[in-house]
Amino acid sequence: MLIITGTGRCGTSLLAQLCRELGYDKGIGGGWDKSINAGWESRECVEINDRINELGRQRRLAEALEGDLAAKIMAFKPRVVKDPRFVRHPGVMRVWATLRKDLRVVISHREVRAAVRSSREAFFSSIDYWRTATEGEQIARLNGDLLSAVQSLADNRVPFRFVYFPEILSDYAQVHDALSQFGELKWDRLKGSQKWAELCKPEMVHWT
Repeated sequence: MLIITGTGRCGTSLLAQLCRELGYDKGIGGGWDKSINAGWESRECVEINDRINELGRQRRLAEALEGDLAAKIMAFKPRVVKDPRFVRHPGVMRVWATLRKDLRVVISHREVRAAVRSSREAFFSSIDYWRTATEGEQIARLNGDLLSAVQSLADNRVPFRFVYFPEILSDYAQVHDALSQFGELKWDRLKGSQKWAELCKPEMVHWT
């Protein structure tokens, strides 16, 4: 299974939409939220990851490695799935990487300060964390969450690849190498390039 994740506000929704447009639509669900220009997160995957996160908050993360939650993770079979919670919820990546030995992960990285400022703009009025924490606190947290996710992958020998936002908007070769070659999602390179050009709207990027 290929996981698409990242720092948030870093093009993961575009990467998921490309997969969806090119035939890998199972697991790329949830629709598109125009208010934040993001989406395509599997409801089932989100529910699993939110449960892992809640267990982590309660210092009960080990419980995610057994029982019904572990069974759901093992039975989750989409070829590709996108969710920023794999990076932004501590413990989520560690649980998946521990249980699943068939993972490959593409992490879209955006300069952390820009990712935080974009998140504050998108979510400031709707999510308590973005209303209450300072920008510096949010930067420190995101840096820590990203490091934790990468350490979980390395500790469990899960192959992973970075792509870089916003450069990917004008660099389809980077996208193709990550999703089609490394991620083993098969599609024609020219068709992928054309579809990527249709989907990308660089003028919508803020805090570059």
